[in-house]
Amino acid sequence: MGTKRTQGLPAPLEELQRRFERRRRTHKARSRISEPLWAAAVKLAGRYGLHRTAKALRVDYYSLKKRIAPQVFHRQGPQPVKALPHVRGLDTQIDVHRQST
Repeated sequence: MGTKRTQGLPAPLEELQRRFERRRRTHKARSRISEPLWAAAVKLAGRYGLHRTAKALRVDYYSLKKRIAPQVFHRQGPQPVKALPHVRGLDTQIDVHRQST
């Protein structure tokens, strides 16, 4: 029951998990995580997902989320549409004529 579950993790995520565990053994609890470790976590979160990365590395989901640029997770979402301004005098009407067949 109390075993760590690393099976099924991609190799880069598993390697970073080991780095985080090594850091936890050598630093005081609640001490700041170094920027290179955060940068690696951000990179892998973009690749493997925020939840999966935060869980594997045992870091706070929201702390990791704050460090990630919004475009990382919204790159496939719909792009905003920019409305063009209305120009007076350029209104056109389209007449649709139906031909009988």
